[in-house]
Amino acid sequence: MKSILFSTFIVCSFSSLKATLPMEGNNEFAPKKYVYIDGNNNRYAVVQVAEGGTVDYLPITEAESSSGTYNGGEPWKITISKDDFALLTDLLNKSTKDLAQLSEERNMGCGTIVLPKNKTFFLRMDAANKTAIETRFKALKKKYLVKTENTDAPAADTVEVTGKIVERNFVSKKGVVQGITEFYFVPNQIKDSNYKEEYFVKLSKGKVLRDELKKYVDKEVKLKCVRMRGLWDADDNTHQSRFGDYVIILEVIK
Repeated sequence: MKSILFSTFIVCSFSSLKATLPMEGNNEFAPKKYVYIDGNNNRYAVVQVAEGGTVDYLPITEAESSSGTYNGGEPWKITISKDDFALLTDLLNKSTKDLAQLSEERNMGCGTIVLPKNKTFFLRMDAANKTAIETRFKALKKKYLVKTENTDAPAADTVEVTGKIVERNFVSKKGVVQGITEFYFVPNQIKDSNYKEEYFVKLSKGKVLRDELKKYVDKEVKLKCVRMRGLWDADDNTHQSRFGDYVIILEVIK
């Protein structure tokens, strides 16, 4: 059943591109079309055009994700040169021929390459070619996208705020995961509409370690922190992550 749904999904993605294919002279231009799907089901549609190629990033939404909380960020589209199109498609083509890095099934976290004529290949989650392809897409976005939004843009400058540290069990879409906890900061009531009721504590970017923070659980503390909005569990959109408001703790003042 999953294979049928996946095949339908791929065919539909190509069909949606058909209406935008360019023409050259009196003859129909038959461009090469590729689709790459990363381990989080974000899609990259690569289409040949007269001046080179286009890359259309189609991110997964929270409603579509397996966790119900992950999203792939904002969609974007770029036009790339003939040389970059050739390098990208050469990498995609060569990756389908390295049998040691391929999987017979579309397992969780794997990469998917759909070549022209809908030939589909699955890259293992740990495949070097998978990393190379996703790195190439990042580089092309950085090179060609004129204006990008910083998903981790601060909601305010560094602030000092009083509130309570709360420790909770991690909850996935399937329910509570025993043995894994995370921290939230609940600020005291502030007459400021810019403050949220609570913030996830992103330890990976802060200066206060987990063991140190545990000392303040369920206690009122004053934090020097930065309020942010972005990915909680990762630093870029190539990894599955929840999205929302969080704080980076720079110092526990008391």
